[in-house]
Amino acid sequence: MEVTLTSRQISVQTVVPDSAVGTAAAPPPDGVLQRALDAPLELPPVNQCVVPGDRVVIVADPEAPQVVDAITEVHHRLCSVPELSISILLPPEFGQPHLTHLAQEIGQALENAVPVEVYDAEDEQQRSYLASSAAGERIYLARQLVDADLVITISAAQPDPLVGTTGATALLYPRFSEPAIIADFRGRELRAWQNAVTGHAAESASELIEEIGWLLGVQFSVSIVCGPDGTLENVFCGRADAAVRAAAEYLQRTRPAVAEDATTDLVVMDVAAVNEVCSWRQFARAVTVGATLTGYHGRVVVVCDLEAPDGTAMTALSRTENPEDLEQPLMLEPPPDAFEALQLIRCCRDVRILLRSSLPDAFVEELGMIPISDADEVQRLIDQAESPRVLRSASGTCCWPA
Repeated sequence: MEVTLTSRQISVQTVVPDSAVGTAAAPPPDGVLQRALDAPLELPPVNQCVVPGDRVVIVADPEAPQVVDAITEVHHRLCSVPELSISILLPPEFGQPHLTHLAQEIGQALENAVPVEVYDAEDEQQRSYLASSAAGERIYLARQLVDADLVITISAAQPDPLVGTTGATALLYPRFSEPAIIADFRGRELRAWQNAVTGHAAESASELIEEIGWLLGVQFSVSIVCGPDGTLENVFCGRADAAVRAAAEYLQRTRPAVAEDATTDLVVMDVAAVNEVCSWRQFARAVTVGATLTGYHGRVVVVCDLEAPDGTAMTALSRTENPEDLEQPLMLEPPPDAFEALQLIRCCRDVRILLRSSLPDAFVEELGMIPISDADEVQRLIDQAESPRVLRSASGTCCWPA
């Protein structure tokens, strides 16, 4: 059967055995976002969750598909309530050019009627004391969140070994906390991924995050599942725990976990652009899935129209001759892009990663991967494989054994 692998400006036409392609999720019905907002789970519609004069903060995940559409729909419903103070808050750790563009896009969609802010973790004046956790830890969060009458989260829903399923309060903490807490959670995330993929018990932060959500009083959440083409596939709205639980159940049905014996000699995948961005983080998640499926010495072909990274960890990776030497320093003091670099180091050690992108071949090789020059080369690899497998929306697949 014919399969087109697409990532932003790159498109690769392939012919693969029918057995190589899994069952695709049914396309969402028209108006799925509007219907989810009209009938939220365990809560009334969002405009009935506020009263005139309330302060409302919409926290948006830049990696949530069609996040501007979701913000616009939520804002439209809130506008039926008079005298609300509404603001949009974005997390700080994504690339600044993309954040600036997203903030401008949100402003244009809302006709600049609502302020759009990016949280700065280094600015102590932007934080406020929330409460102490059950363990006695003093919790500080972005002042806008603590002062708000209603916090609405709009986030991507993906399997994650540290929090179970991303979304709701997991979007808020630790991203909108203190620099030391953010750095600590980076290390916890790295250990959780390493343990989960290797079959060890994964560390979990879900209880603490749920407790902080309870302390903050997060009420309304929008959890968005990304489809194979990078657009919205499904939406779950309502009370935070109910929305995340429904999204997790949907992901379990449509993105079954990788079975321990479900190995193949070649995985071919694309990483679709989300909100016009192909992030290295989503690329790293996808490659981890591919490496888990192929096992040792397999091959993973990725079609991904990436931009050259500018983070500390990825820059160091491109300049080192011994990538393994970076693992311990990145684990001890992880910079914001440590996840991307470490997953790439570990995957390249176990499998061969072949990348079709617009990056210079020399740079791809510096990162430990093999550049693919054209679509014909992708087809040759498929034809040579004994049991090829095509995987779409790979970053949304649970890549640790069930």
